[in-house]
Amino acid sequence: MSIELLRDSYDGQIRLDFDGTPQTVWNDADLQDETTFKEKMKVITDEIGKLAIEREKQLIEQGLRIFNVKEINDTTSIEADYGAPAIGLHFMHSLVQPERSYRYEPTENIEGVTQTHVNQSRLIGRSLKAQGYKIFNGQRNETYPSQIHFSNGGVTRAFDNILGNIVSEFEVTQNIKTELGLKQSGAILVPVPTYGLFLYHLEQTLEDKDITIIPVRRHDNGAVDQTSLEMNIAQCRENNIRIIGYYDCNPQNPTGYIREREETEKIAKILMKERARQTRADINALNDLDREEIKNCPETNKKVVRLLTSLLDKPQGNLIIIDDMAYEGLELTGKKKPYSFGQVSTEVAQQTAILKGISKIGMPGIRIGLTIAHPELIENLTEKQLFTEFTANSLGVDILAARFGSTHKKEFRNHLKRLRRIHAQKAAYIQAFFRGLDNAEDLSEFQKSQLIKKYARTANIPVTTAKERLHSGLPNFRVPDGPECGFFQRVYCDALQGRLITVKFQQNTHGPVPYRIYDSNDLYWVFKSFNIKTIPASWQGMPDNSLMVRISTSVSDENLFKFFDNMREMHEYFWGDKPQVQLDLFRDKYPTLTPKIR
Repeated sequence: MSIELLRDSYDGQIRLDFDGTPQTVWNDADLQDETTFKEKMKVITDEIGKLAIEREKQLIEQGLRIFNVKEINDTTSIEADYGAPAIGLHFMHSLVQPERSYRYEPTENIEGVTQTHVNQSRLIGRSLKAQGYKIFNGQRNETYPSQIHFSNGGVTRAFDNILGNIVSEFEVTQNIKTELGLKQSGAILVPVPTYGLFLYHLEQTLEDKDITIIPVRRHDNGAVDQTSLEMNIAQCRENNIRIIGYYDCNPQNPTGYIREREETEKIAKILMKERARQTRADINALNDLDREEIKNCPETNKKVVRLLTSLLDKPQGNLIIIDDMAYEGLELTGKKKPYSFGQVSTEVAQQTAILKGISKIGMPGIRIGLTIAHPELIENLTEKQLFTEFTANSLGVDILAARFGSTHKKEFRNHLKRLRRIHAQKAAYIQAFFRGLDNAEDLSEFQKSQLIKKYARTANIPVTTAKERLHSGLPNFRVPDGPECGFFQRVYCDALQGRLITVKFQQNTHGPVPYRIYDSNDLYWVFKSFNIKTIPASWQGMPDNSLMVRISTSVSDENLFKFFDNMREMHEYFWGDKPQVQLDLFRDKYPTLTPKIR
């Protein structure tokens, strides 16, 4: 059979065309019956796979490479963001007091609620009050534990706890509303992109519930698009959807954006305005009920009282802001500081649950989280904890008290300063990798020289080769400026839209199946085939067709340079002077064999 090489419509890429049509006939009617579809899909997959394997053998015999995106890859990963490097933590030994840190903490009754770790709570409360956290306004030092909860399992568990309380209270009130003919659906607003794990937790928690996740747009720099926020709120109002929550992280993951005071106050104003409108709407709806029925029917009267108590007296009965501040302290320049919703006003603070932790500053294994919120939001958490876990991790609580209290300010200040320097340098390295050394504005000439030598030494290549590679950069990929905080970077891969790849899926045992890059999930497998694990945009709440991935820079220099080499290999594959030949079996006359029908 003759084989003809054709130039693809994309510069630098060659595809191999051939005539190979499966004998099985594919009819549109086959799509109507799922069983028939699956059976026929398997037959066609097998037939095309056999054709593909024959052509693949021919190409391999000619010394050409076939690009296969692999399902399993156990090589070193760039996406190892399990917290900052554990450096400079030698001072932590002074926090450990065996007579307390290794023991259960005794319980105390604070205003009728069982509390543990009371002294640590008071230490944290005094420090946060001095920083302007308004939830402690008008409170005595003795009552601070009522606004603080420690969660085993880190900030992740703290998030789940607050989310569970919000959803539970919403369902209770909606059951009553339904009986009174006032039923509403619920919604939680989430600016995207966002932290993928918490988005997944939201999706799992809200599954089979009458609550939807509504994405809010961000600007390119990561700031919340306030126009998009107001439009989404207006649409909820028009569709009788009650907004019960708003989640965002500050500093932001994955953009590294820092939300400062002015922006925080503007967003809070928008959210509190909607909260007030929802409360007025509730009261008006109750006023419209049959007063005689309420007066004469004890059961109806009881429901109305319960509903009013929930909606007016409990913060979780209305819109709650979840303010995730896990990356606080990792601001790279010092020019911007994150400002919490809990610092805006007492009114906003009462509707805000603030989450803090120590994982991102080098202690992810401690697994302890801190929640600061109105007592009504967290009063049942300690009770539940006592029955299931006895108490929060005492050692972790001691570290939280040192981090957010006032006993080890100097040590933590020096530790965070060291981390910021490391993360800023690696962020500058990423800029140099993609934009080329000449455009690496955050590196001095001396730092550029050091980067070249370090790369040459790590990759075991001549300095001249390292210099040439770093100056060339990766021009067909794009990274934005920044980040302002943290250890993430976004890589935009729009130039790969529609590019031909050959994918091997588990259901196909005979060889590669033709496929093109259409969305971020496709992109995930392409990166993985080059030994780079990433977080695709769709996992961060973005549309499927967003060709953006998140990478972590909180890795060793060796892995960072390995990432650069693997990215160079990918860039060379798609745009190099000697592009690889690809096996093109893509035909409109039979379906694309992918895990989902497009």
